[in-house]
Amino acid sequence: MEKSLDDVKRVLDVLSDIYDVVRIVDPIFNKVIYNGHNSKVPPSTVCYNVLEKNKFCSNCIALRALSENKTLIKFEILNNECCMVTGIPFLYKGGRYAIELLQDITHKSVWNSVISNTEENFTEAILRLNDSLFKDILTDVFNRRFINERLPVEIFKQSISDFPACLFMIDINYFKRINDTYGHQSGDAVLQQFASALKEKIPNSTSWVARYGGDEFLIYLDQVTRGQAQIIATKICRNIDQYSFNSENRIIKTTCSIGACMLQKDMDMAAWIKTADKNLYIAKSKREDKIICGIMHGI
Repeated sequence: MEKSLDDVKRVLDVLSDIYDVVRIVDPIFNKVIYNGHNSKVPPSTVCYNVLEKNKFCSNCIALRALSENKTLIKFEILNNECCMVTGIPFLYKGGRYAIELLQDITHKSVWNSVISNTEENFTEAILRLNDSLFKDILTDVFNRRFINERLPVEIFKQSISDFPACLFMIDINYFKRINDTYGHQSGDAVLQQFASALKEKIPNSTSWVARYGGDEFLIYLDQVTRGQAQIIATKICRNIDQYSFNSENRIIKTTCSIGACMLQKDMDMAAWIKTADKNLYIAKSKREDKIICGIMHGI
């Protein structure tokens, strides 16, 4: 049965004597709805500020708790201490929120049973753990799991705000030829450097790059108009065309193709990706009409 906000607040105020941070958050818009009365860190209206971050958490436990409809935990670093974060889904007036409980466990047995109690070890372990969930191990950009969890949130945010958004599907032209000619280790080096080059062209902190699979990457561009997307695509193509990929003291040259799609009304994640991917294959089929190094089709 749905609880009233006052009922939940009374419970949270009791928990505030146990946990370092107790709050209700809206993970869709990264907002804190309510802070417990005895929080041991300064309250903020932006949920990720408590972890001293300047953008949303890639492994947002509140968002995952809502999507899976169950209580989940993760580990983070807060004020150079190991912190356990619990996310609990919460329904209120038809809206979906999450209760977050943060507790310092640096010197507690729950943490000591996982790793030796030194700052260097636990900090590195937490970073590795978080990265392993949502980062592609080869290229260090976000992975397919992140796309599946984050992109529906971005679509919902855009539907509420009416800000424009664009999706790029990008791949490396003739990547198989690189593997066949130089070997898979060189192919991996090209993928790593290609991903790094893409990250440099992200226009703001709310846009992101992910590896979709193989040599295909996805870029989500937040609050970007059609004209701005065209400029970004051109810059990416020019940059890759001029880039000297390096592997084992060999210089490898390549190009890329981009399929783009502006988010349309009532378009879900599957349709958005499918349209951008379709435009990518159209772009690759028209390389005789290339712009810089590959058609930017569909913008």
